Amino acid sequence: MESFGRYLKNEREQRGISLEDISRATKISPGQLKSLESDDLAALPTTAYVKGFIRAYAKHIGLNPDEALLNFEEYLAQ
Repeated sequence: MESFGRYLKNEREQRGISLEDISRATKISPGQLKSLESDDLAALPTTAYVKGFIRAYAKHIGLNPDEALLNFEEYLAQ
């Protein structure tokens, strides 16, 4: 299974959406978005915030936010 961050990045790139677009729309800093896509959870705030980031990110690029969160939780369980 690919990493969760790689999954998000691939979905974003397939849709031709930049990190800057997501940052502007969601008010999440580009650095935090890069950390999310690179699975650098240590560089991110608490899990509650990360789940909010994932929900906003997924919604902005057209993914089902609930499915994205489920994928994230499965990734964490590994």
